[in-house]
Amino acid sequence: MIRVIYFVSDTRKSAAFYQRAFGARRMKPPEAQDYAADEWIQVRTGAVELAFHKLRGPAPKGKQQDELFKLVFGVPDVKRKRAALVKQGVEMTDIWPLAGGGSICDGWDPNGVRFQIADTRKQPKQPKKRKKRKAR
Repeated sequence: MIRVIYFVSDTRKSAAFYQRAFGARRMKPPEAQDYAADEWIQVRTGAVELAFHKLRGPAPKGKQQDELFKLVFGVPDVKRKRAALVKQGVEMTDIWPLAGGGSICDGWDPNGVRFQIADTRKQPKQPKKRKKRKAR
């Protein structure tokens, strides 16, 4: 995956939130872009680009209960990142511990869409697949 296109009512506000909250870096508009400056803004969030596209029509109000996707950001310390986001006025859930170590926490961006922060240091290890032995 190289890009997620996120339809929002305010592209500047959305891009600014992810830049401030997660250090996303604003990208130059594509050379072939035929949108007005406030209709398409791209930021880089690690290996994936997040493109904010101006939503046509009315935007949903408040928290979205049935998200079609959830953006997950890896952070070295969920507790510390949660505290920083709360200080910025972001509504966040409690922290949930994961079996095998690590933790996660959800929050809502300015569009009312849920995102998640997850430990990058203490992820549960996936069991190794055993190789099948050939019958003799």
